[in-house]
Amino acid sequence: MDEEVEKLQWLNSIVPVVAHQLRLPQSEVKFILHAEKSCLAYTDYRNSIPEINLSLDYLEVDIVSHEICHGLVYSPYLFISEGLAGFIGCLNSNNCAHLLFNSKNLSDIIFEFQGELPCLSSFIYQRVNHQGLLSPSRFTDIEGRLAHVIASSVMEFCVQKYENFSISLLKQGNAKLGDVFIHTTGRPLLGVLAEWREYIGLEICPLSDVAN
Repeated sequence: MDEEVEKLQWLNSIVPVVAHQLRLPQSEVKFILHAEKSCLAYTDYRNSIPEINLSLDYLEVDIVSHEICHGLVYSPYLFISEGLAGFIGCLNSNNCAHLLFNSKNLSDIIFEFQGELPCLSSFIYQRVNHQGLLSPSRFTDIEGRLAHVIASSVMEFCVQKYENFSISLLKQGNAKLGDVFIHTTGRPLLGVLAEWREYIGLEICPLSDVAN
């Protein structure tokens, strides 16, 4: 069998796994492999079927799962889209290496770096193509990486706590972030964040400067 065909078969076998983890019906994504490039992983939404672009050196289960998540669920808020993808990447690799941490799970990272965590208000409202802690350019900064960890931990909580969270996201379009949480969880944003803090067992990330 052709090597590229084998790779594509492996990639496509992960799609239903990620869909199940997100509690979503499986939908179609297309994989485009770039043999001539390196360190490449992004999802293109310009066509009706999301196109996941990957270089061959990035065919790792955590990175692939991360991008499949982007292909299955789009949100204009990076807190949601990067959070979901980060959570799924950690889940499928049993570590958080793709977030550049050695810890096995998100909670361990939060406990270890609890004194260095950025304020939620500094990145929770960040939108796609807007600069901020969740931007690709900030990913190698410790503050940017920790923002990804917080977002991923909140999304882990939401997927596990609220059965219809992911599928409800598909209907939100460009709604305000507070409205997104109301429609996906039935709870205001601050209420969900307070529950998340109880879930991880730490009084971190002050909520006083986050609006519903």
